[in-house]
Amino acid sequence: MRIDPLKLKQVLCTLVDAASAGALDVGDELYWFVPVESLTDPTTDPELTLGSVADDWAELLGVADGAREPGFYDLIWAASVLRVVANRQVEIETGVLKPST
Repeated sequence: MRIDPLKLKQVLCTLVDAASAGALDVGDELYWFVPVESLTDPTTDPELTLGSVADDWAELLGVADGAREPGFYDLIWAASVLRVVANRQVEIETGVLKPST
């Protein structure tokens, strides 16, 4: 399978625009980080570490603000932020969580 980066960008922009109800309060959510070498190997128990969405977002804002150049790890941080945004959107759409004002 091949992923065209321009198509990926188009899809991500479309999804974010469609889901956007303004800024979302997510707090400083922690999550389990699975090392990349363990993501596709279900025969082993991965060594989990904690990640922080607040830390990931701060790193991404550094790129957005021009404070630093984008790097390969920014996509991993973006993935964690997208997951939290998606989870919040599901909670809002299903009535579990009220939208922020």
